[in-house]
Amino acid sequence: MNAIQVYREPEGMKISLPEGAVLDTSEQSLPGIESIRQITPFETGSPIENKTTRLMRISEYITHRNRAVTARDYERLTLQAFPQVGKVKCLPNTSTKHHKKNEQGIVTLVIIPSGKKKGTVFRPRSTSGLLLEIEEYFSSGISAYVKEVDATNPIYEEIVIRCGVDFLDTPYSRAVLRAAIRKVINRIIAPWQQEGNLPVLGYSFNLQQLHDRISEMKFVKNITHLSVVRLVQENQDNTHRFKEYSELTDTICPSVPYAVLVPVREHLINQQVNKPFGIEDMSIHEHFIIWQDETGKP
Repeated sequence: MNAIQVYREPEGMKISLPEGAVLDTSEQSLPGIESIRQITPFETGSPIENKTTRLMRISEYITHRNRAVTARDYERLTLQAFPQVGKVKCLPNTSTKHHKKNEQGIVTLVIIPSGKKKGTVFRPRSTSGLLLEIEEYFSSGISAYVKEVDATNPIYEEIVIRCGVDFLDTPYSRAVLRAAIRKVINRIIAPWQQEGNLPVLGYSFNLQQLHDRISEMKFVKNITHLSVVRLVQENQDNTHRFKEYSELTDTICPSVPYAVLVPVREHLINQQVNKPFGIEDMSIHEHFIIWQDETGKP
């Protein structure tokens, strides 16, 4: 017999609180307090369940029975149990702590919190408390072959574009033209960021796309140089190096499955770029990594 006990939930039993609502107004009567308002969004709550979401939840329950077996089971259970999670990617047999694939018995959950903003600085990360709650949630109800469930944030890999451009005669200043090119570049690298959506794991692009899009701009006469510079971790001793891609056939993709490509705040857009990327092109807040060993000494 395959059956479970269920309870009927009356309509309107769950309450969906609007943004800015206040649960406790008892302190509003204190002398000197004029009003109280909620300045941060509510957490752990969920909106009223409609017919569509109810049918979806029931059909998913029939599939996983509250036990995580497949990658999809882990993802759907996480989204159902934690409304503050906007997107999750399950990576079986992958360890982010040791940067290893085929790590048997390790299940990694890449967690992206809900919430949408625009701009290159938008790189959503979950709190350590939420990640711990998710790991504890899966401490039971999983296969005996799973040794550990690791909830982690995605890695954001910054991409620098070096672009040499000859401009046509135009009434606009060079600063305005470079800003327009920068906007196009950022949209190619991370379209989700410019549209205010959540990060897309596994998204990649190639130099041909970038070259064609910049060439289409009305004020661009010729592209003299185009390359992509990215920071690459060579091994597990925290040493890094810059790698530059200059062939139009080169495809730039995340180095690991739990990484997301993002643009830097400022690209190197000049009229003449005829030398390799070097220290004179770098800045403290963008490219330098100050590493410390186990003794805490740089």
